[in-house]
Amino acid sequence: MKTFLFAFVAMLTLSGCATAPFTPTPGATPLQAIGQFTVADLQAADADAVANGDTIAHMCYPVMETFIMSITGSTGSTTVSGAVSAFQKARDLANKVASGVPQALKIACAPLLVDDTTLLAKIAALGVTVH
Repeated sequence: MKTFLFAFVAMLTLSGCATAPFTPTPGATPLQAIGQFTVADLQAADADAVANGDTIAHMCYPVMETFIMSITGSTGSTTVSGAVSAFQKARDLANKVASGVPQALKIACAPLLVDDTTLLAKIAALGVTVH
């Protein structure tokens, strides 16, 4: 469970390395903007997976998209008036993530994580270093 959660958070964090610029919807709160960026990234990844016949990834991305939309779009009031309300929005998000990863997300994305772990193990066995 901890490995899955770490991999999930790492994937979301690394999604910030995208090369295309992202412009959130005007008037979106910071939390909504993060959700929009991640959802757009997941949609692009899913389209690529479908186009290239990657059924393992395609099983995961739509479920992950639903999870991201649920934690970034259902935090009650979406108004951020200043530092304290922004702080509270961050706490709302952290509490939702801390309450656990939904079973559907674990089931849908576990094969993708196992497949990637296997690939990395094979690369390591060949002595290839990734920088």
